[in-house]
Amino acid sequence: MQYDTANQLVLDDPTDVAARADLIDNTNWCNGFSWRQIELMARFFEVMHVRSDVVIFHEGDRDAYMCLVAEGVVHISKENSGPDAKVLATLGPGKTFGEMSLVDGQPRSATAIVREDATLLVMTDRKFKAMCNDFPRLGVKLLLMIASMVSQRLRQTSGQVVDFL
Repeated sequence: MQYDTANQLVLDDPTDVAARADLIDNTNWCNGFSWRQIELMARFFEVMHVRSDVVIFHEGDRDAYMCLVAEGVVHISKENSGPDAKVLATLGPGKTFGEMSLVDGQPRSATAIVREDATLLVMTDRKFKAMCNDFPRLGVKLLLMIASMVSQRLRQTSGQVVDFL
């Protein structure tokens, strides 16, 4: 992932693990994890502050990383046959996006754009693999959590598709 200050992406000091652990814990994203597991996981996240209207990634991009929203609002949108993209989701604190890229390595299926200044916790594919290698039980637990989130989203989407048929 590229951090471009001209585009208002600002990476914090990556050495402050305690601050990252507090940010993760404050989102209630990983309620099923112990404090020790959150501290371990925090080693593999970086903090990024992003201004409103900045695109985090575009549909079709290939960089693999996921983001956890600590503060702010992010829209996930998808291109269609018309001139405007459709907003699929509005995500606030405690929500993640981009995690499918860690699982399948495929190009992005949607665009993520910050709508209110945001603080994001970012885990790259390289850091995810390092965590899984160094702490396999933690990696499996996180992967199962991601799989559960993706499954829930698929079930929700299936329900919405039925309404259009």
